[in-house]
Amino acid sequence: MCRVKKKLKILSIVLAVFALMLCVDFIISKLYSYEIVSVTPERGIADGNTTVTLVVRLMRGGKAVEGHNIYIITDRSRIGRRTTDADGLITVTYTCYYAASANSVADVDIKFYDEDNSLLIYVPAQFMYTLPMDSPGSGGTGTPVDTIFFD
Repeated sequence: MCRVKKKLKILSIVLAVFALMLCVDFIISKLYSYEIVSVTPERGIADGNTTVTLVVRLMRGGKAVEGHNIYIITDRSRIGRRTTDADGLITVTYTCYYAASANSVADVDIKFYDEDNSLLIYVPAQFMYTLPMDSPGSGGTGTPVDTIFFD
């Protein structure tokens, strides 16, 4: 019985240390903030060809953060990683999807994850920008999203 209590005590200590490390990284992640510097054009067109360029700044305590890797994804695809420059800026180019009909046009959530802000456990500083989308005025030439996986 004594051995079981000793093992439970050790396990409790390990879990408490892990929880403390998680809390530290969570607090650190909340010290970072993102700022949209520019979005050109301001709205995407679901034609499969239009590109939208976003310039985003990563800051900590109001100061630009240099050299952090930012992982960028959308609810439809993975954009990749960018590294912040001396001004804390990254430039992201997103190619809009092709909507087969006006009914299938939906805004795109672009998510940013700072991969370098954690000390102990991976708890990224996160940000999400919703890109408003419009249906194309004349038919697009891309592949319809509805037909990618279904024939």
